[in-house]
Amino acid sequence: MRSTGFVRRCQLLVIASVLGALTLAVGVPGPSAHAAGHHTWQVTVGVQTANGVISGMIFTPSQIFVKAGDTVVWTVGSKEIHTVAFGNPPADTDNEGAEGIDNPLLNAFEEIEEQFATPAGGSSFDGVSYYNSGIMTTLPEASGFPQAIQHYALTINAPVGAYTFYCLVHGPMMSQVVHVIPNDQAYPFTQEQYNSQAARQRASVFAQGWRAYAKTVSTVAPNTVSVGASVDTGQADVMRFLRKNTTIKVNQTVTFTNVTGDPHTVTIGAEQGILSYGDWNNVRLGDNVSSGLFGAAFTGFGLPTSVTFRFTQPGVYHYYCVFHDYEGMVGTITVVSGD
Repeated sequence: MRSTGFVRRCQLLVIASVLGALTLAVGVPGPSAHAAGHHTWQVTVGVQTANGVISGMIFTPSQIFVKAGDTVVWTVGSKEIHTVAFGNPPADTDNEGAEGIDNPLLNAFEEIEEQFATPAGGSSFDGVSYYNSGIMTTLPEASGFPQAIQHYALTINAPVGAYTFYCLVHGPMMSQVVHVIPNDQAYPFTQEQYNSQAARQRASVFAQGWRAYAKTVSTVAPNTVSVGASVDTGQADVMRFLRKNTTIKVNQTVTFTNVTGDPHTVTIGAEQGILSYGDWNNVRLGDNVSSGLFGAAFTGFGLPTSVTFRFTQPGVYHYYCVFHDYEGMVGTITVVSGD
C-alpha cells in the first residue's frame, strides 16, 4: 500500500490544509455580478487529452483583451496541477536548516512549496501586487490536494497596459498576456473567437506531444523504458512511461531514462519520499524500491538521467511515478524464470 503524505509535502505543490484558508474569488461569477457593460472572459489553464497521455503547459487563449471592470475567469483544463500567478513571489525567509531539512534537493522543494502555499492578492487585480491562485487541478482528491481549486477569478482594475500571468509550477514558459485596453476602444475579439483560438492552440500542443510520443516509442531499446518523452519544441508533456509493460527473465535488468525537464520517479511498492531508496540491484517481490527524483533537469543536484533495476525473483512488479501516477503514469515489469 502507498502512503501519499510525505511525497505530497515534498512536491512542487502546496499543503492542502493551507489551501483551506483560500480567500481569493474562485467561483465563476455570473453577469449580474458586474455593472452594465462589463464583461466576463473565460480562459483555460493547462490542457490535456481525454486519455491523459498528452498534457499542455499553456493558457488558452494565450492573449486576451479586457477593459477595467471586466472579470477574467481561469478554469483548469488538466489533471496536471497549475497555478495562475502575477508578479514575483515573496522571498523565502524560513531557515530550512533549522527545520531539519539539510538535503539541498529537499531544501529546494521546501522553498518552492512555500512559494505555492499561500494564495495572494485578493479578487481585484491592480497590476502591481503579487497574485497567486493556489493549486488548480481537475482531480483535487486524486492529485493529493483535495482543496485545490478549479476556477479562479480576478476583476481587472489595472491601468491600461499589458500584464503577464504565468504558472508557478511550470514557470514563465507557461504564460498569458492580459491586455487592458481603453474603455472607448472596441474589443478586438469575442469570447467565441477566443474559444476558436484556444482550440487551435490546444490542437497544436497535442500534435507536438503525439509526435514526441511516436518518435520515442519507435526508438526505445529493449529492456528500456522512456520516462516521458522529450518534446523538441513547444509546450507539450508526455505523461506516460513508454514501453511501460516489459517482460524480462530473472536476473535481467530494466533501464529507465528521463531526458525530459519534468520531475519523475520510478517507484515500486510503498512510497517513502522523493529520494532514492531500496536495493536497485536485487529487486524482489514485496520490496520497496525507488529511483527517487531523477532526470535531465536535476543533474545539477548530482542526480542521474537513467537508473537501472535488476529483478531477481519471478513475478509482476507494478511501478509508478509518485508525482504523476494519478494521471496514468504507471507500468509493469513481468519477470519470468530464466529456463
